[in-house]
Amino acid sequence: MLIQIKYKLIIISIISALVFTIAQSQTFNPNTYYENCLRFEALGNLEIAEENCLNALEIQSEYPESNLALARIYFKMGNTSQSERRLALVPDNMVSPEILILAAEIALAKGNFSKAEQSLNQAKILLEKNYDNEQKSILFFLSAKISEAKGEYKASLKSYANAILNNPLEKDFRLSLAKLQYKLGLLNDASQQLEKYQEYSNDNRDPDILALMGRIKWAQGDLKNASTFLEKAVTMRGSNDTKLQSDDLATLAYIYYGQGNTRAGNLTLKDASRYNSPFLSLMVNKLIWLALLIFTLGLHLWGESKIVSKTSLEYIEKPMPWTMQNFYSILFSSIFSGFLAMMAFSFLRYHNLLAIITPIQLVDTRAVFFIIFTLVSLGLMIKRLHDNSWDISDVLIQSSNQASQGIIWGIVLLLISLLYLIYSPQYLGMEKFYLNLSHLTPLLIAAAILLPINELFFRVFAITALKNRYGIKLAIIISSLVFALFLGNPLFLVVIIGLILSIIYNKTKVGLIPTIAVLTLHLGLILAVAFIPRLSHLFY
Repeated sequence: MLIQIKYKLIIISIISALVFTIAQSQTFNPNTYYENCLRFEALGNLEIAEENCLNALEIQSEYPESNLALARIYFKMGNTSQSERRLALVPDNMVSPEILILAAEIALAKGNFSKAEQSLNQAKILLEKNYDNEQKSILFFLSAKISEAKGEYKASLKSYANAILNNPLEKDFRLSLAKLQYKLGLLNDASQQLEKYQEYSNDNRDPDILALMGRIKWAQGDLKNASTFLEKAVTMRGSNDTKLQSDDLATLAYIYYGQGNTRAGNLTLKDASRYNSPFLSLMVNKLIWLALLIFTLGLHLWGESKIVSKTSLEYIEKPMPWTMQNFYSILFSSIFSGFLAMMAFSFLRYHNLLAIITPIQLVDTRAVFFIIFTLVSLGLMIKRLHDNSWDISDVLIQSSNQASQGIIWGIVLLLISLLYLIYSPQYLGMEKFYLNLSHLTPLLIAAAILLPINELFFRVFAITALKNRYGIKLAIIISSLVFALFLGNPLFLVVIIGLILSIIYNKTKVGLIPTIAVLTLHLGLILAVAFIPRLSHLFY
């Protein structure tokens, strides 16, 4: 009996040991968890992949492969800090192109271009010894991203093309290249890239591709096909990404409005607001403009309150060359004329009533507005001077002897503008420069040359009228603010420019100086963009 019990205990012990060994090998083996981590990462289930890698590290704390996998996973999840921390735990003797490329991705995400380039250069050396097509394509892709972020667009286009050459079926490569070409105005090239991806992958249902195709057609003026692509994109995207869904619906609404289909536009815009208000970012950009408008009106009211005590006799004894009524009648007449011309140009040239907010098309459309405003305001000023029998050159220009000062001040304004555009915080530069010099067209160049003529209106005409009403200090401030409200963006920079020009005119009484200064500013910016291509990214 005792012998049987002894044998049973031995058998139970053996079975228990086997079960424990199997359990150890299956459940508590770090390699098993690591393999599951890789499996779920490949499937896109990053949360479960993360859990398995963490389990592997709990069993074996020194497991560099798991730390590397976690670094990749955290980066895909958008947690760059955790990704960087995990990558730092990978020992130096494990250095490989994959690790260096991941380090470059993290550095790029954090805006550290020099560190990203350093990692990519090290990865390139290793890949020359042990070629890996997949890693090579990613290396080119990241190089393109860095060049694009730095405004080196030619280098970026070339690197994107090399990435696609090594891996023609990678959607992100084609999509990123097409987005850059779209931004640069290379619309046909962008469209061809997306069409090639659809041809090679046999995938005509990807919402990101369809959405970009719709925007390209929109910029090309093909509103019918633009709406078709975006409608498909909205259907394919569903509600998985509310931000992208809202952007697609808002763009689709603008296209409907551009076609004159207000009913479809209203319904689509209502759908867009369910996900994310399409007007939110637009309103944020306009809040400062509205605040400046209210402040300008407030200055007018304050100025009016200061002259209440003055008698009408003082005005009779002090004739004015022109009045506030003259100033604002010319201002609003010119704005209205520019608006009508802009709408006519939009319809006749692009068959799009909203060309002013359509990518690429807005460059020439805005230029038309500025050109017509300038010509109309100049004509109305000359008429007003002629009706009052004043000498036009004496009133508007005064003297040409000091014209060289205009060039000097123009160079000063050029330096201020470039420094502002390069170094201003992002929240101050919410709006682009009033002239989009990234796409130089004949109409844009004409606008850049004619716009300085408006200095005769905003400085000579405006300051004279305002000074007679409110005094020189308020005249300088109000004329500068109205000038900024007219140009629109970037408001902080334009206010600074306006104040400088107003002070210059008040000191010299020579209307030609601010005119030449602004002409020098515009020509300087055009030459800077033409000869220093990386500066063009300041105007996108």
